Amino acid sequence: MWRLLSVVLLAGGLCLGIVVWWPAEQSPVPSAAPADTVTTHQVKTPATGQSQTWLAPVDRPLAKPGPLPASLQGASHGVTLRSDAEGNLLVQEDILRLFEFYLAAIEEEPIESLLQRIQWELASQLHEPARQQANDLLRRYLDYRLALMTLTQPAALDSHTLAAHLQQVDALRQQHFSAAEQTTLFAAERAEDAHLLATLQNNESPGSAAEPGEMLSAEQRLQRQQASRDAEVFEQVEQLRANGASVGQIYAVREQQLGSSAASALAQLDEQQSLWQQRLEVFAAERRRIHESALSAEEQRQAISTLLAGSFDEREQLRVRALHEEW
Repeated sequence: MWRLLSVVLLAGGLCLGIVVWWPAEQSPVPSAAPADTVTTHQVKTPATGQSQTWLAPVDRPLAKPGPLPASLQGASHGVTLRSDAEGNLLVQEDILRLFEFYLAAIEEEPIESLLQRIQWELASQLHEPARQQANDLLRRYLDYRLALMTLTQPAALDSHTLAAHLQQVDALRQQHFSAAEQTTLFAAERAEDAHLLATLQNNESPGSAAEPGEMLSAEQRLQRQQASRDAEVFEQVEQLRANGASVGQIYAVREQQLGSSAASALAQLDEQQSLWQQRLEVFAAERRRIHESALSAEEQRQAISTLLAGSFDEREQLRVRALHEEW
């Protein structure tokens, strides 16, 4: 069980150390992508527009990365990226494995270098427009991971707390990825989440391991009913969001199933996350304006540091900087 707990907590967004940064370099001559057949879905346009504000100007070719960090040497992500007959990216689950392969070295190498490695990898495997679509997916994935850092990690992991946390994670996925992308990219994580939720429900229901025919107390039956209800509400809200339900519709479902107090608390968390996302977007837009200015590199760095200090408190700055100062 504890192995499952650690898997879901990591999948749920404990900090990778990603910063709000995007390199200006792009590769001018990507090579052809392999044409092997895999189970994928097609993506022709970005699912969100917010990530575009993180892109720095494209003004010079991407330099070839140096040797891999020590922890990655001798290893390989083994991911082959693919495009369709029209040159559009075929999104497959293991593209996240490619991203995470390089980001795993966050303690050894500046984030700038790691993102350059990923961009170089994308350019080496894909032609346009698939290359740009993969870059856009990477930007949105970084935005998503940064947003996950704003979520409060549960102090205790019970089924009710986990269900509420997973609803928040799902809301972030809705913001950053299309429905098809969510299905492809996060199917395994969702299965693990559901498994853990069911495990917690069983552990919280003392009668769940009872022999057939053994009677449950009223308290045990109530615990089992509450655990099942939480899981059902989570699944229902997830489906509503996938279908484009409004905030009011989601609140109504939560209120009916969980009560006004719980529905209001979850709605407040949703609102806090929305406001935080808006602040990130404003900051990102202003940061992009600085990148596009005629300021020198050092002046841009100073201007962004001033902007960061004026936009966020000390704790929030740590989230944005994500433990890396040279950005």
